Amino acid sequence: MREEKNRAAPLPDYHKCGSMSPDRERVLLWAIRDGRAAKEQLQQHTVRLEDIAAAKRDIANGVAAREELTLSYLPLLAIIAKRYSYGNSISMEDLMQEGSSWSKGSFSSSAVSSAV
Repeated sequence: MREEKNRAAPLPDYHKCGSMSPDRERVLLWAIRDGRAAKEQLQQHTVRLEDIAAAKRDIANGVAAREELTLSYLPLLAIIAKRYSYGNSISMEDLMQEGSSWSKGSFSSSAVSSAV
């Protein structure tokens, strides 16, 4: 009986947190990759004139795909933030904000380092 109380609680199935299929996730990741490549080509002026509209469309599709992918993983972010907010000086809302900032590539470790 005592051993059962000391066992860690089972971890939630993180694969169920994303609300999309692996195929949809793969399509979104390809769209993000294509959007980044198109943006880089536009910035370097290596796109032919007749392909500029397609490059801009790829960039817009990449941004939309990134947003959809980020929103689909917010439940996972909430589970992780909830787990680390207990007994920590950082609130769950701050952890969620840091996690969403990190997914956008603008992670700042100031909040994390202040809690350690």
